[in-house]
Amino acid sequence: MSIRVRWCFVLLLLLSPVLTRSDSAAAQAGVDGSSYVSPTFAWSLTWDDSWSVETEDSIDGYDYLELTDQLSYVYFEAYAEFEGDAMACVADEEDDLAAQDGVSDIVVGRAASGDPLSGGDATNAYAVYTMTYTDADGVESDLVEYSECRTLGAGESVLEISQVTVRDAYNDAAPAVQTLLAAVTLPGEEPAEPVTASGDDGDDEDRDPGMLTAPEVKSAAEDAADDVVDYFEEVFADQDVFYVAPFFEIVEDESQAPCSEGSIHPGVGSFYCGLNQTIYFDLELETSDASVGGIASPYYTMGHEAGHDVQMTLGIILSDTLTVEKELEADCMAGAFLAWEVDRGVLTEDEIFVLLDLVSALGDPEGTSVSDPGAHGMGSQRIAMVLRGYYNDVSACGTF
Repeated sequence: MSIRVRWCFVLLLLLSPVLTRSDSAAAQAGVDGSSYVSPTFAWSLTWDDSWSVETEDSIDGYDYLELTDQLSYVYFEAYAEFEGDAMACVADEEDDLAAQDGVSDIVVGRAASGDPLSGGDATNAYAVYTMTYTDADGVESDLVEYSECRTLGAGESVLEISQVTVRDAYNDAAPAVQTLLAAVTLPGEEPAEPVTASGDDGDDEDRDPGMLTAPEVKSAAEDAADDVVDYFEEVFADQDVFYVAPFFEIVEDESQAPCSEGSIHPGVGSFYCGLNQTIYFDLELETSDASVGGIASPYYTMGHEAGHDVQMTLGIILSDTLTVEKELEADCMAGAFLAWEVDRGVLTEDEIFVLLDLVSALGDPEGTSVSDPGAHGMGSQRIAMVLRGYYNDVSACGTF
């Protein structure tokens, strides 16, 4: 049976370690840059820069690697069990899922033809499971796990591979995951050359996302400022609460804000000032951010800062709640606003997936305390909350 526990918390809750490990156990490093060699079982993998390492470990004959491209989390577990039988390994996964708290309605997925998404043989087997996860607040999310097992040592060990993502993102996430898995090399095989999900060789010059100019970002920010007011007017009306729209200022030159001890200037960053209920949008910094996050970037910023205005209106921002909790709640509201824009055709879901690279980059540095007054949350936490709002609407944010 797999030692991995409670994987679904990575996408839906604010916890970072997925694997339960002994603090006294010494981990053996298998990662070297963008490649990995299993310390115990000698299987290997290479990947491109769209993937990053979340966790790796090797304890008592159990090797573990976790990668993410911010849309999926992929877990590689090598261990001696099932007498190396891949079919038995995949079959056991459904029992593992059923044992997880909050997981229900586990079903083997089906193709458009109606055929079950499962198959293979004793050396390589797979299955796709759909399920519902209900968190401690009663919020339900539909998830998909792609599970694959490969025989590592005949009659001895298996490599279990699991991809976990929200159901609505599965089809978009699958190509990148399958490209990643094609680079897995078992002992005795020739290493595969890494490629990007688009099939190229990973050269950055071949992947020009299209740079946005400052006027384009400014225009998008102005549109987003109007839209976010319309969005929260609808939300507040549904809650039968009166809504007063915040003010909005684009910072292009030196300016003043009552929340700042001195003047504010381009490069200081966008922020919300509750003293005058104004969102200050730093055009210089936001144009730079849009080079990573794309056209959805100014919409995310407006949604996040407008979320702080909602917190001010409801008295949340003045409460004793930790700053990081308020920031993550604002990320959740931003995600709900982004979904509203996608539904209206203003943004596309592909543009939201590009944005997640920026959201991850805006996470706190490793080691930041949750009690730090400037803490906003780790990159994985911020992505989880944006997706929570995006896939479940603002009711999942705990604001109202």
